[in-house]
Amino acid sequence: MGRRPPVPGAGVNDDHRCILRHDKPTRATHGHLCAGHAQRILDTLDQIADWWAMLDEVIEPGSTQNARGRRIDAPAPLRLDVVAVRDHRTIAITDGDLMPVLAVIGEWARLVREDRHLDAPTTPATLTSEASVLRAHHEWIVTQDWVDDYLHELGACARCLRNVVGIQGPISVGPCPLHHDTGPCPGRLYQDRWGGLGVSCNHCHAHWDDHDLRRLGLVIGGN
Repeated sequence: MGRRPPVPGAGVNDDHRCILRHDKPTRATHGHLCAGHAQRILDTLDQIADWWAMLDEVIEPGSTQNARGRRIDAPAPLRLDVVAVRDHRTIAITDGDLMPVLAVIGEWARLVREDRHLDAPTTPATLTSEASVLRAHHEWIVTQDWVDDYLHELGACARCLRNVVGIQGPISVGPCPLHHDTGPCPGRLYQDRWGGLGVSCNHCHAHWDDHDLRRLGLVIGGN
C-alpha cells in the first residue's frame, strides 16, 4: 500500500471541495469527496469482486485472448499473471504492473480495523471478507485524508484484474452534456462499472446513476 504525491490544490478539506481532480472546484458532499468520486469507490470494489471471482475461469493457458506472441519454450501449466495477482509476494513498482490484489485490499481493511478499533479476524482473509470491511466503513473512509490514495490503489487493482481476465475497457456512451465556465465539457461518458448502468464523465467526473439515465438521454438528445 503506497502513498502518492498529493494532487495540486488538494489537502485538508476546509473549503468543502472534493480533493480529487475536477475541471472546476466541485463541492465535497461525502467527507472529502463529491458524490461521484464517493460512488466510484463502491463501484470499483464491485468491479474488483466481479473480476476476482472470474480468475478460476481464466487460469488455464489460452483461456483468454491476451496472448502476447509465440514462445519457443514449453508454456507454464497455469497462467502466471493469474497466479501473480493472487500472491501476496507480488510487488508492483509502477502503474500498470501486476498487483497483489488480495494483499492490497487486505492492507486497507487492516488499516480500517486498527483505526476503528475493530477485532482482528480469526479466519484467513478472503477478497469477500476484506472488501466487506471496506464497504461497511465507506462513510468513514471518505472522511480520511488518505482517501485519494485509497481510490488510486483500488483503481489500479481493478485495471489489473480487468486485463488479466480479458475484459475490454469501458465503452463511451456519448459526450458529456455539461457546460462549464470555459465552454462545453470536452469529456465523454463511460459506464461506471462492468455490468452497471451508472455513467461518469472522464473529464469533469460528473456522475449520473441509473435513475438519472432517462433525464440524461433527454439532455444529450437535445444538444
